[in-house]
Amino acid sequence: MPTVSHVEPGPVVFGWRLVLGEEFTYALTTRLISGDSETVRQEHWTYLVRDVDEFGVFTIRGVLTAFGVNSRFNGVEASAANMESATASELERLSDLEVIMGLSMDGRVSWSDGLPWADNLPHTLIGLPLPLDAVVPGTIWSDPSGLRPLSGVFPDELGVDLEEEHRFAGLTNVNGDLRATVVTEGLVRSEELLVPVIRVNGHSEWSLSRGVLLSRTLTVALDDPERLLSEVGRQLVVTISRVE
Repeated sequence: MPTVSHVEPGPVVFGWRLVLGEEFTYALTTRLISGDSETVRQEHWTYLVRDVDEFGVFTIRGVLTAFGVNSRFNGVEASAANMESATASELERLSDLEVIMGLSMDGRVSWSDGLPWADNLPHTLIGLPLPLDAVVPGTIWSDPSGLRPLSGVFPDELGVDLEEEHRFAGLTNVNGDLRATVVTEGLVRSEELLVPVIRVNGHSEWSLSRGVLLSRTLTVALDDPERLLSEVGRQLVVTISRVE
């Protein structure tokens, strides 16, 4: 059992510690929930740190190393036989692709190419915008850059406003690993007043000792006061977790 203890608040500095040639793996889980129905995609991607430019932006290449899908319709689990064909087809498609991202040490993702929008979205969770200065628990910083991928939900002709706040919620010591919890709240909305709003809530765990993202979960939901969309009531829950 891990030994967990709280840590006295004090200024800490966030930042990635990346090494050229380093490889690391994350598990990506995407859950689409609608009432008693749920579809879950589980993927493992291994990333290679390929190079770094003069601005300190690292180029990271990711390839699929494991994949699975399961579904539940009206509370009933889909049979393995029904999922087998769809799973095999999706595995073949993703195995031919790769994702290339630009990740800075402050957690901002400069670009992410190689995958269609829906496939790419879970990868962008690796880009938790980190505070640029030393901070203490309770500190709040605003940076909507992590929500840019969600703006792709809206048509290009609509202007989109992004709002996102991150709060340093606390420190813990887990077997000598100093870990920070970050809570995120955000909005993605169009300038058109009748267009539904996307609300985002998130929770992240960051290793200050190692300079890596341990896990991050975002829950994405539509807020539609005019009841224009049938998708209201659905939730998209995306989680990225480091595989040790």
